[in-house]
Amino acid sequence: MGADALAAVAVLSNAGLIGALIGFAVGALNRWIILRMVAHHVEAVDDASPTEEEMAAFAARTRRFRRLVLVKSLIVFPIVGYALGEAVD
Repeated sequence: MGADALAAVAVLSNAGLIGALIGFAVGALNRWIILRMVAHHVEAVDDASPTEEEMAAFAARTRRFRRLVLVKSLIVFPIVGYALGEAVD
């Protein structure tokens, strides 16, 4: 590691890092809950077992939603957690 990288790490506070870890955990839990709810809703609505083509079409339609949930869970929540940790510190 260079001196600049060490200086950047030294700037991060412990409270901010703990907040980011808590935000990451909350985001991962949130993602799991949302995806389980969507899967449960799809199973409840679907009376017949879907064909492979229907499964592929559904996966294609929900790809953007799944990416949005992933980004929100793994990026936004830790950033908010870091900011809250910095505010507490």
